[in-house]
Amino acid sequence: MKTKYLTLIILFFSTTFICSQNMKEGFVLLETGKYPEAQFFFKNVLELYPKNKTARLCYGRAVGLNGDSEKALRLFTTLLTDFPKDFEIKLNYAESLLWNKNYIVAEKYYLKLIKEKKNNVPALLGYSNTLSQLNKYETALVYVNKALEINPGNTNAILSKKYIRLGLANDKLNTQEYGIAEIILQENFENFENDTETLMNLGTLYLVSNQLDNAKKTYELIGENPNKRLESLNGLCLTYHLNKNDKKALKLSENAIILLSDKTDEIIKKQTTERYVQALIWNKKYRQASKIIAVLLKEQPDQNWILALVATLDTYKSDFKSSLEYYTQVVVKDSTSFNGNLGKANSLKALGHYDAAYKSAAKSLTIKENQKDA
Repeated sequence: MKTKYLTLIILFFSTTFICSQNMKEGFVLLETGKYPEAQFFFKNVLELYPKNKTARLCYGRAVGLNGDSEKALRLFTTLLTDFPKDFEIKLNYAESLLWNKNYIVAEKYYLKLIKEKKNNVPALLGYSNTLSQLNKYETALVYVNKALEINPGNTNAILSKKYIRLGLANDKLNTQEYGIAEIILQENFENFENDTETLMNLGTLYLVSNQLDNAKKTYELIGENPNKRLESLNGLCLTYHLNKNDKKALKLSENAIILLSDKTDEIIKKQTTERYVQALIWNKKYRQASKIIAVLLKEQPDQNWILALVATLDTYKSDFKSSLEYYTQVVVKDSTSFNGNLGKANSLKALGHYDAAYKSAAKSLTIKENQKDA
């Protein structure tokens, strides 16, 4: 009996050791972001060791990080049923709730985890990120700071704090607390010197608060990064327009258009093209703007940003009936479009439909509370 029992123990530990050794490659795949390969790897491991907890956990992470968040949630739910007291599984289950954007559920669940282990950094970070997704930035900052008190150099916490500050600063911008928003954004530079995302938010802040000299300096600073030249030129173009120098704005936009190539990010390409057409309209080059818009409509029919350009052109040409038609199309496609609702309000007002204009303007304020133009 003793010999048989000893043999079973040796067999168990040998199998566990071999499984652990075999999974090292999978751990590396997960850590280096090769999620499809990691998913395939751990799937094969589970064919040999279907009950191995670590393999199941790693497979669930690989599945979720590879984009199948719903399947990952199912896998972690099953794991949690099998191992209800395992804190590591609880953390992964909570994270899978975030992947599925179940923020309300995640908020309550992370709070339970923090009560269970108040100094657990992943739990504190997960809770902080959940609060951030729910736009509860002030409280999110409290918990990310707690995580940093426990682990001051945690790179995930430092990065999370950056994005929480961006969200909080945007809230302050919307409530016209420009000084506070600026201080919050400036704090990001303590860990991220000349961070482009922070600079872009700072540029927007200066434009909205009519600090045009500061906006100009900020967008010029962005342009010192060769990879962000287009963002710089687009921002400078709008800055000069607001400073009533539309000729300079157009020149800057023309410089930006020249820089476009097949390698340009599609979002930046769209923003640059949109700004160029706007600059043409500001300079009353309506025929040229119309030609570009016609090509855009042919290539990308029914795109809201293009329909908005048509509406803008018609507004500048005082064809408010047509601009109303296009802004209405924008709102039909996206009822939460701030520019669509506000543009519609302006067109209705110009046509003398004041009651309808008021309702449309009020709608825009439900999208961006306290926005000055609305």
